[in-house]
Amino acid sequence: MSDLLTGERVGGFLLFVDQDGLRHAVRVNTVLALSDGDTGQDTTVLVLSGGRAVVVQLPLDKALSWFQ
Repeated sequence: MSDLLTGERVGGFLLFVDQDGLRHAVRVNTVLALSDGDTGQDTTVLVLSGGRAVVVQLPLDKALSWFQ
């Protein structure tokens, strides 16, 4: 699981920035599921095709807005 600090939608991609400042672009259609990452609902877990999971330091409601 990878920790990502921020994310935003850019066209057909989700653009993330990790703890080291590196950027990662993921196709929107590769996200298979989203869920709360903690009981405080401050993080979101995204499950990608291929079985990889990433944690984004944003609430689920914010992450869901990328798919509208």
